[in-house]
Formats: sequence, structure tokens, C-alpha cells
Amino acid sequence: LLRVPFQYLVGCSHWRDLVLLTRPGVLCPRPETELLIDLCIEALAENEELKEGLWVDLGTGSGALAIALAKELGEKGRVLAVDASPEAAAIARVNVERCGVQHKVTVLDSDVENWFGVLGNHMGKISGIVSNPP
Repeated sequence: LLRVPFQYLVGCSHWRDLVLLTRPGVLCPRPETELLIDLCIEALAENEELKEGLWVDLGTGSGALAIALAKELGEKGRVLAVDASPEAAAIARVNVERCGVQHKVTVLDSDVENWFGVLGNHMGKISGIVSNPP
């Protein structure tokens, strides 16, 4: 008997107010990951400048954190969603489009040994980093 996550069987994960495409090879967003967004919302409320800043989601997977964060940012706020898995990055791109935040989220493919390598000219300009690796 194979044990397959329900989200893989139905092809989507319900997370916060999002319905995200999921596939084997891309981890399903976990309920406790929502706490990271709650912490970000608190930080944004305490410092309005962060809403217009550049954020990074390291190990974006399905893009859940990047998308949820983008929905909380101001008009100029942006998120770079980074993943070393080409499959995960492809799924994240689809989810970004489906959730309508492509003007705020850019998905970047990275080297598995150096997530920060793709951030090159953005270093020193980053307002915050979120990450919830497996």
C-alpha cells in the first residue's frame, strides 16, 4: 500500500486563503508554516517601510510563503522566490500566476549549494527573508 499525501492525489493544497497546485517532488505547504506569515504581518505592522521592501523566500517550493507575503506587501513591495529544484520553481511560477501576484513575485532557480548566488545585485537591498525548508 502506497502512502501518498492527499494533496498529491487531488493536485492541490488549501493553505491560508490560497489553493496551490501541488505535485510529487514539491513539498505540500504545512499548516504550521502559516505562523511565519503571521510573524511577517506583525513585522509589517510595526515597520511600514518593510511593506515596500524587497523580501526573499528561500526554498520556495510551491511558492506558498512568497505568494502569501506578496499579498500583504504594499504596492512597491516585491518577493524573490528562490528554489534549487527546477520542478519546484516551475510549480511556484504556476502558483504565482494563478494567484495573480506575478507583478510582485519573481521565481528564481538557484544552485542547490548556494541559494544566495542568484540574489547577486540584490544583496544589501533585502528587507527580510522567510524560509521554511523541510
